[in-house]
Amino acid sequence: IEERRFYQLDPLIEWLHKTIDTVRFSRKNLSLVHGDFHPYNILVKNKEPFVIDWHGIRIRDNRTDLGQTSLLLTIYGSPDLRNAIVDTYVKYGGKAVDLHFFEVLAIMIRFFEFFETIYPDDNNEILPDRVQAFSTDFETMTKCYLMLNELTKQEFPQLKPSEFLDKKDK
Repeated sequence: IEERRFYQLDPLIEWLHKTIDTVRFSRKNLSLVHGDFHPYNILVKNKEPFVIDWHGIRIRDNRTDLGQTSLLLTIYGSPDLRNAIVDTYVKYGGKAVDLHFFEVLAIMIRFFEFFETIYPDDNNEILPDRVQAFSTDFETMTKCYLMLNELTKQEFPQLKPSEFLDKKDK
């Protein structure tokens, strides 16, 4: 099996390595997680909500789902709902800094999936047939980038989507 490596993620991986020691880990955080929890996977019947689309179910640290949900709500236009979820998490004893780690982890996974789409080969060149995929994801990845900078309090210029746009147009 060949290993795919995207050098653009190295500084972000380094940030995660440096920050992981500040995160409280405990067995009590292990639970069943949905893997794709967001408002579109919640249906209401007779005023009772229920969650659908359980294909990504896993046993993990429950904050992985919370970080992923937070990212989805932020990039798809529900930052108020995201903030309410974070506030509730903190109200019931969670630490925002712990959640930020999992949000950044979700962003890293999103960038990895994005790179897999636009760089299908190991030469890190965007292929012409992938330009449309890039154009569709540009706004989403820009939101991820801005959220990443806000959460980490640093910039990752190698992940700035306009950098890819410049490369694509050359």
